[in-house]
Amino acid sequence: GIYAFTRLQLARGGWAPEVHSPTMLTVLGPEGEPAETWPVSELVSSPLAVLERFKSLARRRSSVSAETAAYLFDHGSALGSAARRNREHGRLLIELMEGSNAAWGLQAMHQLGVLGGIVPEFERLTALVQFDPYHHYTADEHTMRMLDALEALLDGGEKAPELGVARQIAEVIGQLPVERWHPSRDDMAILRLAILLHDVGKGTGGGGHAERGARVVRNVGKRLGLDRESLGDVVFLVRHHLLLNAVAQRRDILEEVLLKRLHRLIRSPRRLHMLTLLTITDLAALSPTALTPWKCRLLVDLTENLEGLMSGQSPWMVAEVWDQVLGELSGEIKDQVSYFLKSMPHEYGRDLDPPGMVADSALLQSFLNTAQTPGAAVASVEHDRETSRFTLVTRDQERLLSRVCGLLAAYDVTILHARIFTRLDSLVFDRFIVANAGGGGQMTRDQEEGVLGDLSGALAGSVDVEALLRAHRDRWSLRDRPSMKYPVSVVHDPSASKNYTVIEVRAYDHVGLLHDIAATMADLGVSIHQAFISTEGERAVDAFYVTDPLGAPLDGKTCSLLIEELERVLKSG
Repeated sequence: GIYAFTRLQLARGGWAPEVHSPTMLTVLGPEGEPAETWPVSELVSSPLAVLERFKSLARRRSSVSAETAAYLFDHGSALGSAARRNREHGRLLIELMEGSNAAWGLQAMHQLGVLGGIVPEFERLTALVQFDPYHHYTADEHTMRMLDALEALLDGGEKAPELGVARQIAEVIGQLPVERWHPSRDDMAILRLAILLHDVGKGTGGGGHAERGARVVRNVGKRLGLDRESLGDVVFLVRHHLLLNAVAQRRDILEEVLLKRLHRLIRSPRRLHMLTLLTITDLAALSPTALTPWKCRLLVDLTENLEGLMSGQSPWMVAEVWDQVLGELSGEIKDQVSYFLKSMPHEYGRDLDPPGMVADSALLQSFLNTAQTPGAAVASVEHDRETSRFTLVTRDQERLLSRVCGLLAAYDVTILHARIFTRLDSLVFDRFIVANAGGGGQMTRDQEEGVLGDLSGALAGSVDVEALLRAHRDRWSLRDRPSMKYPVSVVHDPSASKNYTVIEVRAYDHVGLLHDIAATMADLGVSIHQAFISTEGERAVDAFYVTDPLGAPLDGKTCSLLIEELERVLKSG
């Protein structure tokens, strides 16, 4: 309200913003340029006139005069409420949402009070602050930024600069097959309505805002006159708008039982594409850094795996992947990689390309050619645009993973994903996706040299990893001080895998967290096979695929003991 009032006064003086932003009342044209003046008598006498006007305004991307905006600012809520009492208001609102400039019209309606009168459930989100470092914007601004992000995605990023989402969209647009995902006009209205209402469960008390929001949306959709199928789609998108991001970042996206469960839930590529677009725009609108190429790649891979399953393909058929890899090689390299693949566990290589397998095969050969002394290891670091891949080959030993995690943490390297492969001859092949915890992006040269220089000593015991980690924690004690309290939560997800026990840990993110978790699991004889590491502001949400020493899922007693011990260690730390 304060912002809109100030913007109105500036508009009367001829000022207009140079760039578009959801926080700018850009529907106001600068002094001297064409702008519409709407007759007050028409708005008052015909309740639907305000919707008709905004629909036309959005279609032409026009401006309104300061006088019209001032009247709407004072009376918009009442006009919207009057329009809501007419059964035709839903049709007009949906028609506005079908157009390519819907974000323009919806943002103007919101800032001038009209939208809150038409959809009072959304009005609760106005200026609703979410008290955590993960959400940079109020709930209503976040929603408006999502609408802008959708416009930018669907036009290939051309509008990204003027919509204020240039960085987020420009970094990921090349990864997104939006031409294949492009929704119809009807689907666009459904998707925009779901975006508008996806957070209406917030501000109503308690957790689980997605489920509460879905119940609210059902009533809104009926009032708007949606048919049964469209209403079901909107409710589905709101109820599950957190699903894909959670799965992509915290679960094995090639796990057969998980993909089949998601297939049964989502059912069609059409719904899947809409849910993916909603998820990507949600991340893009959280903060300037929430949507990264790494997260986007995970979402795209998950979507394509599900789409393949829906079309009858089997994305977990590892033998087919290996045959494809070997078919692209020849001569001595082919024989070497073939021998390497046969020696590795069945799950190795599902998500690795031929050059990666050739490099891993050479790394293994390099290790076998070294003297097999205690702590002997070979490792490589390869850099992507945003992350680095740290690969390690060594012999299995007690607390191996906790030592490696501690060493990486001591050099301020954060682990995003870890996969651990152990051969029958106890040779361990570990693959980590990592980033610079201090500044983001790939590992620095100093970090790479430090980790590789201390690696063998850390594994042999001549380098005290615990001392390195303590020194690093002391050095960054102020940086790691949380601004909020984060309760520890450790849960078992029995539906995520049939071959592993999946443990999800939520706790305050701090230096050495993964080291502490890995050490606790090692003390209980629990083997980690995969780790998915994600953060939401200052809170870590990590998932671990674990087994007992024989490679079987944990029994109920061991699983309960592990959960209790992790909670004790993390709460005391």
